[in-house]
Amino acid sequence: MYHKIDNEMKEKYKKFTGIDVDDITIKIFSRDEQIERYSKNLAFWILETPNIESIENLSENQEEFMRSYYVSNAKSLLTRKINENFDDEMIAEIYEKAYKIANVKVDPKILRC
Repeated sequence: MYHKIDNEMKEKYKKFTGIDVDDITIKIFSRDEQIERYSKNLAFWILETPNIESIENLSENQEEFMRSYYVSNAKSLLTRKINENFDDEMIAEIYEKAYKIANVKVDPKILRC
């Protein structure tokens, strides 16, 4: 089941971001390109985060539970990477743009999800 979800999410991710997660080519990106890439990446995981009404629903549906875990883990790893690798100004720009792409309204004082 994990491989099925992994393949589905990779395909959806590639369609949304234009980034192939299996491409290991070394590339150099400008600051603006990095902001664009990470914003799209974060917006994708924000949009894929399930709206969980109750834990009981997840316990009854193993595939939804696995998908929820997959998405939560990916989003967590990404936010950690963003917060560890960029300065506060760039982090703020990434989050602001990601929320805009995802069409999520957030208090402007909140920089990180």
